Amino acid sequence: MENLTILHMGRPSSGIPKWSNYRIGYRIMGDFLENNPGVTLEEWTKMRAEEILELSGFEEGE
Repeated sequence: MENLTILHMGRPSSGIPKWSNYRIGYRIMGDFLENNPGVTLEEWTKMRAEEILELSGFEEGE
């Protein structure tokens, strides 16, 4: 829970901007949609987060 709070509220002293959790999610979804153009809106809204993350090709440290 502490990590989620840090990502949401930010920690400037560590270089983590406010709302990083939304920025990371936006990037993951952008990568997912770019890499999986055939997946419909209806399909991806029903997918598990783990599957979207895997299919996004997003990697830690990007």
